[in-house]
Amino acid sequence: MCAVLLRQKDGYHYLQSELLNQYGIRHFFSTIKHDGLERPVNFGFHYGETREEILSHYRIAGEILGEPVERMVKSTQIHEAIVRDVEEADCGKGILRESDIENADGLICGENHIPLVIFSADCTPVLLADKKNRAVCAVHAGWRGTVQKIAKNAVEKMYREYGIPKEDILCAIGPCISKCCFEVSAEVAEEFEKLFPMESFAEKKENGKYHIDLKGVNREILLREGVPEKNMDVSNDCTFCREELFYSFRRQGKEAGRMAAFIVR
Repeated sequence: MCAVLLRQKDGYHYLQSELLNQYGIRHFFSTIKHDGLERPVNFGFHYGETREEILSHYRIAGEILGEPVERMVKSTQIHEAIVRDVEEADCGKGILRESDIENADGLICGENHIPLVIFSADCTPVLLADKKNRAVCAVHAGWRGTVQKIAKNAVEKMYREYGIPKEDILCAIGPCISKCCFEVSAEVAEEFEKLFPMESFAEKKENGKYHIDLKGVNREILLREGVPEKNMDVSNDCTFCREELFYSFRRQGKEAGRMAAFIVR
């Protein structure tokens, strides 16, 4: 059984999918922990550190991936379900260049040596690739993106535009706020109920609110879209619970930095 496991390189702690590793897919999910640094590792540019300090974290990421920061690409995430294509001309956008990929919570690339970057601080990071490594995709699935089925949009784009059979798609769902801690109103729960019956993914509490399993919902969306269960790894980690490893917007509010998920062909 494969899993999303904690690893370490030169004092930096990060997570990788054993399944994606088996197919040679370069990727990882970040944590805040570095044994050699006093401050937590942060990949967001607007959360208290200097730009050079944050870029130093991207350089650590580049060492793990084997790619320089100049090749990395990130987008402006807007909690919707848009997945945009990335190409050579986009390298550096959102990190070393002021411009970025506008209004996209998913990035997909069929070119080599272009790491895709998405942020999270409770939302669900989803990394996708295919067995023959013809394209990779990074998805930020907050609750709004989840109910809009951004994971489905990513799979369809891989199938239609890149010719990747759905049974060849590999997926790693990273750490996010888990069912134990993700409490929502009845109105939000109703949005999830529109997807499919939620008995397995929602639990009503005595206060009238609901706890939702974001990772489970995204997994079910992928299964229904045709991605085989054997092709998925799902992290067990809750970003709210594990404050020693992760930022959590629910726990920290505006003080929360940002984790990042990376994938590169």
